[in-house]
Amino acid sequence: MKGEVIAHNMDVKELLNPDNKLGNYLKNKIDRIIMNLPQQSINFLDVACFLMKKSSGILHFYQFCEKPNPIGKGIENLNTNLKDSGWHIEEILNSKVVKPFSPKSDLIAIDLKIKSFT
Repeated sequence: MKGEVIAHNMDVKELLNPDNKLGNYLKNKIDRIIMNLPQQSINFLDVACFLMKKSSGILHFYQFCEKPNPIGKGIENLNTNLKDSGWHIEEILNSKVVKPFSPKSDLIAIDLKIKSFT
């Protein structure tokens, strides 16, 4: 990595505000986003799509999904929510069960390339 890292302590949902200078600066400029808060990650997918380059970008996504077939359910959930934001899955790069979370659910990780419909 080159350059300078600047931390911003803020609610990332504020980046979606049209008056937010940082949001306007970062909009459609990010090519890789790690979403590693599995309980809440789906709630911030709109922010990830707002920041991601429209041409495509890599999303590292963690979530809890019910058994059986937690990865299939996770991909379906992601696909539905991405479409709501005008995006789609271009390619699934990797997917795995990270670990069991409860008797009925697993923590999964999905690495995927996403792209805007526009």
